[in-house]
Amino acid sequence: MADRLRGRGGRRRPIDDIAEFAYLTDWRKSEILGLRWAWVDRHTRVIRLPDSKNADGRVLPLVDELWDLIERRWAAREYRAADRTVGIAEYVFHRCGRPLKDIAWAWRSARREAGLPEKLFHDFRRTAARDLVDAGMDYRSAMSVTGHKTQAVFERYRSVDARRTAEALEATQTHRRRMRAVTDAAGRSKNTDKTRTARPLPAPAPTRIVKRDARLDD
Repeated sequence: MADRLRGRGGRRRPIDDIAEFAYLTDWRKSEILGLRWAWVDRHTRVIRLPDSKNADGRVLPLVDELWDLIERRWAAREYRAADRTVGIAEYVFHRCGRPLKDIAWAWRSARREAGLPEKLFHDFRRTAARDLVDAGMDYRSAMSVTGHKTQAVFERYRSVDARRTAEALEATQTHRRRMRAVTDAAGRSKNTDKTRTARPLPAPAPTRIVKRDARLDD
């Protein structure tokens, strides 16, 4: 869904960046909405979340698209208050300087525009958990991104859809057919070598003995 929002064009709304941040990081909605600039170190390009649902802080490196998103939000820090004065937002995701507490209406609107009316915000968490491991990241590192404290809970979020299962089965079957073909070819080659080795040599031609006529000696 984040890809569809990104391709929508026009001016980006806070909900667009919130959805993309969720897609890229696998963070909980409460962690995203409560993210403060005081925790963002743009010099070293990391976010240091002091605590989370599990009462453990964590560090999130800002790389690639995630860095671009944070820079976009940095440019959107300024807001104009009701008295026409300009302020600087304390929160990364804000509306006129105020933290976003309820995004239900904005989320319903965004998912309708993306053509995914049944999409749940929490689905980002499942998708990211799956993709982190599929991309080759070890469980410990993946859990440091998502904030899961135990692998058992992380595995519940790491759902596997039917399409990926089908692809895995097809790849396995293709691999096995290829291996069988290699094994069969090796077997045929070995049998051919045995046949050539066991083939008897042709018998030597019989020696022709010519008897001498004694009368020719007289």
